[in-house]
Amino acid sequence: MHTQRIEGPSFSLEPVYLVHVNVPSGDVARVLEAVTQATPLRHGNYDRVAYRSASGIEQFRRLRGSRAGEAQVLQEVSTTRITFSVSQEQAVLVKVVEAIRAVHPYEEPVINVEVAWTSRAVRGGDDENPNRCGNRSEQPGSQ
Repeated sequence: MHTQRIEGPSFSLEPVYLVHVNVPSGDVARVLEAVTQATPLRHGNYDRVAYRSASGIEQFRRLRGSRAGEAQVLQEVSTTRITFSVSQEQAVLVKVVEAIRAVHPYEEPVINVEVAWTSRAVRGGDDENPNRCGNRSEQPGSQ
């Protein structure tokens, strides 16, 4: 586990686990709700922070031993990839993976975890930057 931080005048970088999970598009809200019940997905003064990719196609073929039984046909499912970060604490990561597995419709959900760094704003470090949403009258996402 990383224990250090990297700091600049207007930001810091902190170590996190970056979690990616492929979810059938119709189950995205249910999986995200389970994750946010396990941990709030906080990023600074925001919570429920996650990224949902545009839908793609996930393919797989069931093998002998799967709960649904072996199949010769390749299956394709409309899938969305959800990405979010959590603190680099194993207990939090275990709780999140268990929450995903509890509601995900697949026997073997595709969950990938990376060790990564995420940025955090340093309050007061960019008060004059006109690109920061708190420094302008029009707020992003308010349209």
